Amino acid sequence: MRSEIILDDQPRIILPAERTKSSRAHTVPLSSAATRILKPYLANGDAVFNGFAAFSAAKAELDAELGIAPFVLHDLRRSAASWIAELGFAQPHIVEAILNHSRPEVQGVYNRAGYQKEMRSALTQWAEWIEAL
Repeated sequence: MRSEIILDDQPRIILPAERTKSSRAHTVPLSSAATRILKPYLANGDAVFNGFAAFSAAKAELDAELGIAPFVLHDLRRSAASWIAELGFAQPHIVEAILNHSRPEVQGVYNRAGYQKEMRSALTQWAEWIEAL
């Protein structure tokens, strides 16, 4: 099953369980900045994500052009999660929800909240912080 990008009044990416490490479907709210970036690709019918092979080739070219140290996608994920928490945009459990991590012990049994509103707020604040740099 493929991921789905929805750009309505609550823009989001829906990842099916088959596409996640946790084998749980995951909905990622999109900030207005992310929506602005994605819209032209979707309007033209272009593929937004051509898979990791295409990404790897483009990333290697970018690394060489910029002369930066090699990094992997997980570095970006870890950095974003760390900065969202460090800057106070979200509490740790919301950062974990953004990452689609399992809830530990009793929390995982009793707390079924999706935290979409809180995740959207944190990701919007993160995008605004990035744009202000």
